[in-house]
Amino acid sequence: MLRRGLAVCDVFAVQAVEGAGWSSLMPELLRARTAERAPFRARVVVALKKMGSPEDVTADLIEVLAAPSVDARMTAAIGARLFSLERLRTPLLERVRRDPSGFVRYHAADSLLHLADVYPRDIAEHREIASALFGTSGRGLSPFDLFAPPPPSSAELARYAEAAAKLNALVTERRAAGPCPKPVSLATVNLHFVRVSDHVAAVTVEDSEGSCGRTLAFVAFVRSEGGFQGLSMGIMSKRDVVKTSIESRPSPLAVEYQRTSKVLAIGSVVVDTTAANVVGVVYGPKGVAVQHRASQSLAFEHHGGPLALPGLMGSHAEVVDDVRAIVDRSPELSAFVADDATPARR
Repeated sequence: MLRRGLAVCDVFAVQAVEGAGWSSLMPELLRARTAERAPFRARVVVALKKMGSPEDVTADLIEVLAAPSVDARMTAAIGARLFSLERLRTPLLERVRRDPSGFVRYHAADSLLHLADVYPRDIAEHREIASALFGTSGRGLSPFDLFAPPPPSSAELARYAEAAAKLNALVTERRAAGPCPKPVSLATVNLHFVRVSDHVAAVTVEDSEGSCGRTLAFVAFVRSEGGFQGLSMGIMSKRDVVKTSIESRPSPLAVEYQRTSKVLAIGSVVVDTTAANVVGVVYGPKGVAVQHRASQSLAFEHHGGPLALPGLMGSHAEVVDDVRAIVDRSPELSAFVADDATPARR
């Protein structure tokens, strides 16, 4: 059935073969590179690269990167990060410089950041470049960009060319900086929630990130005597003051972080994270109270290689491990996390 799907250019057949890792169908995928439909060809080429094709399919990717189909170009722009900077730098810069689709420009720029090992990984974090690519908001992407975007005006092409030049300079600068340049501060607040145990969750914000590691601004461990009714991954925000809540029982607990002053508020508790960057608080019927204050080094190395995804999705798994490492190296925090005493015993 999958062979039949490939024969009629069914993208779901490509996804199934790739997902299952069926290398026995590699010959069929290699033959499918000549299919007429560009979106199908783009997915075939990316699948071949992911599956470790014995043939070099770089030229095929470059060809669909300039196809008339927005879907094909976007698939190729995303898949480009699987290839080499040396071969893809010029074609990706060309997409950044003149593609009418904001989504293609966005993914082409992100792939360049990934291939060149530039941090932050998300092009939206590089505000001057993002503003030139997508307007002053930095995220000016229209749904029409996915279908038939109008040709760029001369003024827009000038902005895109400026963005491409700055991005190219950023790539050149990174390549000259050596393997482990100094981490850079993030333009967005990446706030993470981490479940540590049934009754303890951690709140943390990434402060800086680089090729070799990241630094956390603080970690606050929250013990909820009622547990948690659900815990999201976290939120990303460009605001200086971030307000959210942790889904604790019996009611959500307000969380506010002021990036400039580095002040954290959890319920009624206010913490200057420059004085104590690791805290433990208890939330129960009597409100919120601090049980633990300390300062630790919150710099951690990357342990899974370069991250392919930007923002929360790309860093969350490593942040979870970093939070657990903080617990493991502190007997007081280990006891705080392990203590599942009931309210009555407290």
